[in-house]
Amino acid sequence: NHNGHIMFRSNTDGGTTFFLYLPASGEPVQRIERRQAFSAAKRGHILIMGEEKEALDEMQRMLEYLGHEVETAGTGEDTATLFENARKRGAPFDAASLDFSFEAEFGGEEILRRLREIDPDVPIIVSSGVTDGPIMGDPSRFNLHGVIFRPLEITQVRDTVDSAVIGAGPETPERHT
Repeated sequence: NHNGHIMFRSNTDGGTTFFLYLPASGEPVQRIERRQAFSAAKRGHILIMGEEKEALDEMQRMLEYLGHEVETAGTGEDTATLFENARKRGAPFDAASLDFSFEAEFGGEEILRRLREIDPDVPIIVSSGVTDGPIMGDPSRFNLHGVIFRPLEITQVRDTVDSAVIGAGPETPERHT
């Protein structure tokens, strides 16, 4: 109980404005630096792939906020090309996050196979809003480092990616509902 209230105003033209009223506290405010609360264990070079622009942008913003260098790809072919070119120029990716919830020119299993041909040891994380299917149901069968379920939560993204970048063992996926 915060003794406040929430109001909203909707317009028929579209859009809704919410008003939150919370009482002031008599206690001094303790400031916490956000970047310290979510700092990466080690900065990494991360490749993320997804065909849904909003989901891709959200993951990119989170990873950059956490201090990682991020490159993005919207297709499986672009993913394989970026991955191979980074390795050739001596700046390989520390980890890759792939969205397997699509059926594009080639699916998640094909992308995974192609990346493993280029670098069999890179930690690969699968990210998806779909929680079933062969890959999401049993990521260890595909030698995946971890799973990130959408909607994204920054602590799950941080923990899974940090584990991949520092070389820890595979993450046990947690379903957040």
